[in-house]
Amino acid sequence: MIFKINYLFAFGLGIIAFFSSCKAEDETPGIIIVSPINGDSQQAEMVIEVYFSDAEGLKEARIEVTKDSDGSVYFEDMPLVNDSTGVLYTKVIPITNLDVFTPLTMQVDVRDKSDQYLLTKVRFTAKK
Repeated sequence: MIFKINYLFAFGLGIIAFFSSCKAEDETPGIIIVSPINGDSQQAEMVIEVYFSDAEGLKEARIEVTKDSDGSVYFEDMPLVNDSTGVLYTKVIPITNLDVFTPLTMQVDVRDKSDQYLLTKVRFTAKK
């Protein structure tokens, strides 16, 4: 009886380990945008806070803020994420040349070591 229980327990652990390892390889990297959120209005300072994650390690990330009116780039950065499994990126940018609330789009993308890719966008407004 004890042999059967130990055998079933070991077999169950083997199945869990197999599915856990398969799941990690198939997952795309993660992006959590903390700030700005959709529909947000920021004044004087643009606060950007993004969390990047991947179980196998990140390869590269990019953040780009563009003006909706003409598509021009207002802010761009490539956070250092090499080989990390999780990175919190925080940046406070003074808003200097937007006299009225201006519609902006922040595009955030990340690629992991397996070249899996995720892109997400947030729309908000900002002014100085």
